[in-house]
Amino acid sequence: MKPTLPRPAILAAALLMTTGAAQASYGEDFNGISLNAGYVSAETIAGSDFGVIYGVAFTRFKDPFDPLLADRYVGLTVSPDAGTAIESSTLFNLDAGVQYKLSFDFSKYSGAPGNGPFNWNLTASIAGYTTTVDGFSQFGAPLEWHKVDLYFTPAADHLMVPIVFAAVGMANAVYGEAPIDNVSFSTAPVPEPGSWAMLLAGLGLVGFVARRRQA
Repeated sequence: MKPTLPRPAILAAALLMTTGAAQASYGEDFNGISLNAGYVSAETIAGSDFGVIYGVAFTRFKDPFDPLLADRYVGLTVSPDAGTAIESSTLFNLDAGVQYKLSFDFSKYSGAPGNGPFNWNLTASIAGYTTTVDGFSQFGAPLEWHKVDLYFTPAADHLMVPIVFAAVGMANAVYGEAPIDNVSFSTAPVPEPGSWAMLLAGLGLVGFVARRRQA
């Protein structure tokens, strides 16, 4: 009888083949920005890797009781016409056939000087791959953060492309902001050379044990 691998060994081998060190290449948490500053078109958001393409972006803090030490974020002002867009100063080269992941946090709600609610859309994109989320601004609305992941695999190479966020208001949305934070970009995990060596050694050991059991 031909020796076969025990089911636990098969599962372990499959798990090892799908794990490895993720090739993380980028992260921006906005914690280096100044507080309550506004930036307009063609200006870099000081203390961050992002600059404004058009519209107005404001730097904010999450905890009103601890403005100096609290986590910080950027709010993109919304309007029914153009809204606001920002892009990363870091540019990325994307390889065809490789899976990538763009992640960020956004708050579905944000405060506004008007009554509201003022509905808006927030789009994150890189090299034409996009994801869009909805939110609204209203007077006294508390922040409510959600994590968003965009997975994509380019069919062709892309050279020197930025990460872009754009917010636009719906109907009468003339007040409010779309808050973003904790932007990250990485490739999908791939096995390291050491992982392959461990896998082959493990398979060899399991095969040896299986042959001894058959003897």
